Amino acid sequence: MNRLVAFMSADNQTAVLADYTLVDKNSVEYAADVKLYPVLATEPVYVLKSIDKAEITKLNPIMGKALLVVSSIEQALADPGQGESPGAGSRFRPVQDPGGAWMFLPCCKSSRQPP
Repeated sequence: MNRLVAFMSADNQTAVLADYTLVDKNSVEYAADVKLYPVLATEPVYVLKSIDKAEITKLNPIMGKALLVVSSIEQALADPGQGESPGAGSRFRPVQDPGGAWMFLPCCKSSRQPP
């Protein structure tokens, strides 16, 4: 979810996060939730609240655009030999930190790539 909201406006971030609940080991319903979401045993999970069709229709394009961007970047990082290098011709350049996490930095006009 953190990767997705990075590509949303502040208003869209607020709208999306209002429709999800962050569930973790400290959640009241953890025992039941971990059965539904096994990955919850190792990491927190955002769970969609019970929302109506109109709200889903509102969220679809917001989430869809963010998912497309994040998915494209993840694919480029997984196989940088395919097509252009990550960030080439785009406004963002993926950067991996020493801990293995990745984030996005605005590209500058310089042709220098991150180490």
